[in-house]
Amino acid sequence: GVNLLLFPLSSLANGPLVQALVGSCVVIPCSFTPLAPHPLKGRKERVDVRLRFRGGGHLFPLRSIAFNSEHRDQVSRDFQGRTSLSGLQCDNSLKFNFQTSVLITAQGLCYVLLHFYYVNPHLLVSLLQIPCRLSSSDSLPKPALNPSKLEVEEGTPVRLNCSALAPCPALPPALTWTPSIGDIEENMESKSVTSVMNFTASYLHNGQKISCTTLYSRQAGNSDLLYEKSLTLRVLCKYVSRIPMSSSFVDPAGPILEGSSVSLSCRSRANPPVSNYTWYRDGEEDDEHGPTLVLNGVDPGHSGDYHCAAQNDLGEEVSDTIQLDIQCKFIGLVRSAFPQSTEKYTQPIFRN
Repeated sequence: GVNLLLFPLSSLANGPLVQALVGSCVVIPCSFTPLAPHPLKGRKERVDVRLRFRGGGHLFPLRSIAFNSEHRDQVSRDFQGRTSLSGLQCDNSLKFNFQTSVLITAQGLCYVLLHFYYVNPHLLVSLLQIPCRLSSSDSLPKPALNPSKLEVEEGTPVRLNCSALAPCPALPPALTWTPSIGDIEENMESKSVTSVMNFTASYLHNGQKISCTTLYSRQAGNSDLLYEKSLTLRVLCKYVSRIPMSSSFVDPAGPILEGSSVSLSCRSRANPPVSNYTWYRDGEEDDEHGPTLVLNGVDPGHSGDYHCAAQNDLGEEVSDTIQLDIQCKFIGLVRSAFPQSTEKYTQPIFRN
């Protein structure tokens, strides 16, 4: 005869909760460590696995078989060809996964039936029921973005991590960075997928919005799902312009004549903003402070090398040098062949 040994049954309400997405698939993990071997049991010959779902009312619950390793045809019509078993190990411990498509009705309580067959004088069958809980939904949480806020100094290496739930390994979500400004690495884990973007912070990234989107593809007439999580980068920098670090220019452009007015401007978009501008001529500090240096009535004594320095909370940077060369006016008299006519002319000359 066949002797049946029933292992203790845990409460179904204590089973692990598995989250699933309708129109996708789900993996139900299961692991079990058999009891210590008994001399009467003999050698274990095989293990048969079944997966059942329990739904409906309390008085007449509907039990639907989703998987039967012994009789593959004895499966509910709703699950035929939709459930598979993977990773079955039968050494000192028993570990395996179920992967099944998700229907709206395929949720609630479920349990796994394990039939252990042993070879002994009287065939002994051990039966174990392992509880589980399945929760299916028409939506999933947004991806998680880490860090959620970012404020770094220019030149700092940045690592952004975006992770999303992946209940179905066969249909993992597609993770996309917008904009893509660095090297991207992706890693698929048992229940989630992670995308990492590495880049070096630049002034160009200041105030830029970076988004991570997840796209879930679904089947059986269910529309795809798209989720997005974003953050705004704040990059602290001494100067926005890097070549040169700051810039200065002369107005008006072209030759500068003695007696004219000249404006030298220093431009910078530092973050935090510039708190102080300083002007230098031939290495000596000028009395004027501000983004613009105005020289009125210039003469050759104003010639020289000029540059500006801008300072914010992060430090000070200087601009390239601009050389001013003031051209003086020369007024001469030219006598014509007519004694009563005198003509003036002006000729700019260079003074070194």
